[in-house]
Amino acid sequence: METTPPVLRKMFAATATATVIGRRDVAALLLGFALAARRPELRLLDWADVAEVEAGLAVDAWRRTGRCPRRIRGLSTTP
Repeated sequence: METTPPVLRKMFAATATATVIGRRDVAALLLGFALAARRPELRLLDWADVAEVEAGLAVDAWRRTGRCPRRIRGLSTTP
């Protein structure tokens, strides 16, 4: 199944965002979509790999070839 913005919106609608676990799940979905990451790459992320910068987030994601620094612009960490 291809993940597109309309599919993501349906996933968000089906997630209980009133809970901490639901918010975590939505954050993981957004981060995975923004990074174009596969599940193994998301699983390897740690808090130390994500930093807030002026333009959004800076993420050191793992790829098969090693670390791959990425910038995600416009992704806000505030609700």
